[in-house]
Amino acid sequence: MDSSSSVMAPFFANQSCDPFQPRERPCTLGNYVVYAVDARTPGDIQAAIIFAKKYNIRFVVRNTGHDYNGRSTGAGAISVWVHNMKGAKVVDWADKNYQGKAVTVAAGVQGFEVMDAANAAGLAVVGGECPTVSLAGGYTQGGGHSALSTGFGLSADNVLEWELVTADAKVVKASRTVNADLYWAHPDAVFGGATVAFFAAENDATAFYKAIDAFHEELAAMVDPDTMVVYYFAAAFFQIAPINAYNKTEAELTPGGGVCQNEADFRQPRWQQEFFGANYNNLLCIKKERDPEGFFYALNGVGSEAWTVASNGPY
Repeated sequence: MDSSSSVMAPFFANQSCDPFQPRERPCTLGNYVVYAVDARTPGDIQAAIIFAKKYNIRFVVRNTGHDYNGRSTGAGAISVWVHNMKGAKVVDWADKNYQGKAVTVAAGVQGFEVMDAANAAGLAVVGGECPTVSLAGGYTQGGGHSALSTGFGLSADNVLEWELVTADAKVVKASRTVNADLYWAHPDAVFGGATVAFFAAENDATAFYKAIDAFHEELAAMVDPDTMVVYYFAAAFFQIAPINAYNKTEAELTPGGGVCQNEADFRQPRWQQEFFGANYNNLLCIKKERDPEGFFYALNGVGSEAWTVASNGPY
């Protein structure tokens, strides 16, 4: 979204100043930011941090505004709008963990922009489903699941190095070897989901029925949590329909499965565990060391429980 303040989340916009409402309806800022900085360089971000600290103003980082959990806006805040920090180029990378081509992207580079640069070099990019989502912002920092994740992992798994501005307004780099606590990547966290269907290859009926036997061996465990599994097969075809469970929530069906925080309920109970799992305490220690004042705040972000949202006020 080409706006330094408007957000895509209707709940957090709160119809504070809706142009389609009657003129007599009050128009207030509500959850919208008060100030915005059109950042073009890291120096602009540094200056905004210094300004916000000097005048004790809430600080918000905003990119394209895709976030639906209210993290790209904030009542009374100054917003650093990084959407116009552009630039994507293919480079050669070499360290002990990876040797080959890589793509460097500025904070505001959107999916379709980096894909154009990568495609020209014959590369694939683990980007969002929507091509207007920027890679380097909340998408990747929230994990970044993609249509390519079953083959290449999350977007975060593919990050080689970050350049970032810290809470004390310093520009630093973070990688596996430099400021590793800020980097903290998990390259083996590949995941995926699927609807199961397979066919018998020509003259390979034996392997086909062995696969069905393997399914039957697992069937008891699949229905043990009071679920229903509907499947059917013919001479050369097998398919499992979506598994159903009566009067059960998705969380009950997948205990300990976690939640993608970029597409979650902002009122998620036990969000520390659901969003971050066993990593939370470690992340909180890093947060307290790197940002002891809690300057960087986001709803349901690490360390956000140190702040209290007013019961009658905006977010």
